[in-house]
Amino acid sequence: MNHPDSKRDPLERLAEQFTHCLRCGEQPSVEEWASSHPDLSEQIRATFPGLVMMEELASREFSARQTTAVGTTALATLPVERIGDFRIVREVGRGGMGIVYEAVQESLGRRVALKVLPTPRRAGGSGLARFEREAAAAARLHHTNIVPVFAVGSEEDVCYYAMQFIDGEPLDRLLQQTEPERLRESDYARWVARVGRQVADGLEYAHSRGTLHRDIKPANLLIDEQQTVWITDFGVAQLADAEDLTIPGDVVGTLRYMSPEQLNGQADARSDVYSLGLTLYEMLTLRPAFGESSRTRLLRQISEAEPASLPKSNPHAPLDLVTVVAKAMAREPELRYPSRKRHVADRHRRPGAGVVSRGRSLRQGRGFVGRHARILR
Repeated sequence: MNHPDSKRDPLERLAEQFTHCLRCGEQPSVEEWASSHPDLSEQIRATFPGLVMMEELASREFSARQTTAVGTTALATLPVERIGDFRIVREVGRGGMGIVYEAVQESLGRRVALKVLPTPRRAGGSGLARFEREAAAAARLHHTNIVPVFAVGSEEDVCYYAMQFIDGEPLDRLLQQTEPERLRESDYARWVARVGRQVADGLEYAHSRGTLHRDIKPANLLIDEQQTVWITDFGVAQLADAEDLTIPGDVVGTLRYMSPEQLNGQADARSDVYSLGLTLYEMLTLRPAFGESSRTRLLRQISEAEPASLPKSNPHAPLDLVTVVAKAMAREPELRYPSRKRHVADRHRRPGAGVVSRGRSLRQGRGFVGRHARILR
């Protein structure tokens, strides 16, 4: 009788052992493990660095949650009615990085979303640094598709920033409510194209201002009643002039939507483009491009596998839109739509290049999606 463990993927068994060593405080060498298992050496070299990074990130996030939990409990037990100039109406959500209230800025009579750091400012730490980075990243951006920040401050040791209140739903919730039959309808493809165009437009603007989002995913895209898309949650954004807040080799973002290079702590504008590509893929198929629930297998998928063919998963998806998505989520960064700066250089070298040429920019990709949306109207 075979042992049940003998049927498991050999790489997954090794990954479990490797992760156990990490959690026991050891510092196993990826190269030594690869050399000890020559049949799996390539997969180990491709996957295990991501395991190391994810364990380091999980350890830091656990410490932050422990600190945050204490502060959240303390804040939640207080009858919060006012924070400075803001009268609290209701709580609308909370997470590891803060509590969000609907509030009224009384001096201006303005309805806002007020995000509050649940730990006292005096506690400091990485949570405060990330909160301040999120506020700074969003406050410097003024674009139709980015949730604007109105005010940043602190009141009696409580840190907060006020944003425009968006009456809308996060994209992930909308996708959960979408019936598969909708994929057959031409107006659904038009909607996907419009969403893609708006997100690409907002990202290009952020990139031109030296800001990478690094966590583009359906949950961070709000869609209001007018079908305007709003990019939110700059909590893991990287500012070009604030690199000291980012640890070299740091892995940030949501694993399922990370680019392969992000697993190695490397990211640029093309990493945001990749995450947008995965988001559009999910919109067109109603399932994630990489759907593994096991972290090890998910890392392997991101590092080595290709998503299921989009035309096969959704034969009703227009070819032009499929082309845009495929290019945006190319595994190699140089094959994706690069930065606006690269576009300017390419435009002078190769005027009139084709839509799917190798040097296309995010602006050109956005324009192509935009043209596609107009064609389908």
